[in-house]
Amino acid sequence: MNQHPSYVKLDYARREIRLLTILGDDDDYLVRCMTRTTSLDDCQNFNALSYSWGDPEVTALIMVDYHVMSVTLNLEKALRQLRRSAQLGEIWIDAICINQADNSEKNHQVPLMRHIYSASNVFIWLGESDDHSDEFIRIMKKPRNEAIPNHSDPWGSDMIAYIISLSINLVMKPWWERTWTVQELYLAKTVVFMCGNHTSSQSDADAWISYLWSLVERNDSDHTLRDHIQSRLVSMHLDKSAKAKTRQLFTDWSSDSYVDDERTVGIGPRDKVFGLLGLIPDHELRRIPIDYGLEPRWVYYQVVRSIWPNWYYFEGLTYWQLLEDSGTVPSWVVDF
Repeated sequence: MNQHPSYVKLDYARREIRLLTILGDDDDYLVRCMTRTTSLDDCQNFNALSYSWGDPEVTALIMVDYHVMSVTLNLEKALRQLRRSAQLGEIWIDAICINQADNSEKNHQVPLMRHIYSASNVFIWLGESDDHSDEFIRIMKKPRNEAIPNHSDPWGSDMIAYIISLSINLVMKPWWERTWTVQELYLAKTVVFMCGNHTSSQSDADAWISYLWSLVERNDSDHTLRDHIQSRLVSMHLDKSAKAKTRQLFTDWSSDSYVDDERTVGIGPRDKVFGLLGLIPDHELRRIPIDYGLEPRWVYYQVVRSIWPNWYYFEGLTYWQLLEDSGTVPSWVVDF
């Protein structure tokens, strides 16, 4: 994405961030935004956006601080939807509020993201709606006894199958598989889900997903659909009452089910690690340096070193494998 040229250097010592105001123009107008710089310690009430970047090759133009800026089309659509909210206030959006061309700034801002999302009201943009998601949300908003007929009724069984089929488009949205969104949902003070023109609270979304899950459990005899949906909705399964276990966290996300497709969600290989660091305790976070200048294999090595018990027994592996110029990830380092 082409960044506008007006970024002013942040004061890292003051934990400065940029906040965005979306100007309330008509729908036909280009999205226009203004930014201001403030210390995170001085922020009282603000919002943050959680979204999937989308295809970096498919972009749209917006205006930021009177400069033209290119953003992914999915973000532009989210901004248009947010613009309709008269009470939105200021919002933090990573692609705009962080100078993506400045690795030094990214290295500083990424560790702050856990504090940004835990202090903000988070809008989750799932993407545009379609006929299937519109119908699924309409049905889910009905009282349960009206939405779902008796399971023993043959027509009721058909209706359950219909509802499950409608849900597929919703759970296939790229937001569910982007690594960064896991911590953004987990850390949020409050959450509003957005899909097209529809909005719902986290409690409503939790209820819908739990109910969908119960329908799938009763009607998916070979667990194929259940396993697929479970892998997509992993971010909804985190136990907020328990602190994240670093070793289990990175072990789970190294599986194919949880790995981002860089072509569609717009992340780099380092983000598969950095996108989860907000979930681990501070004393363990210090073991994994956030540095976008490091090669991905060095980032992955730091993860293994931080979670591998009795690491000193294996320290020699660094020198005869990792320091080679082959660029490959050694077999004993998890390749995220």
